[in-house]
Amino acid sequence: FDALLTILDPDVVLRPDVAAVRMGNVPDARGANAVAQFMRRGANALRLALVDGVAGLAWTPSGHILGAVQFIIAGDRIVQIELIRDPDHLDRLDVVLLEV
Repeated sequence: FDALLTILDPDVVLRPDVAAVRMGNVPDARGANAVAQFMRRGANALRLALVDGVAGLAWTPSGHILGAVQFIIAGDRIVQIELIRDPDHLDRLDVVLLEV
């Protein structure tokens, strides 16, 4: 949690797509603490991934990719996190799970 806070911009924004919001309990969030708390909730089902060739996360609660997380970075901080759950959008992304 503390490590995540060090790379989040203080004004970071979490933006879920419509499908993620429909899933429930996925609000827009702003600020490092609020965003980190939200990300922490689903951390067990998140895996490191390349999303269109860029470091990101994949949401894999059932062992299958059901969502993706893309980071928008400025300088050395994450300024925006996009949660993608829409199946059509996911199909257009190249999501490669990374082994750690």
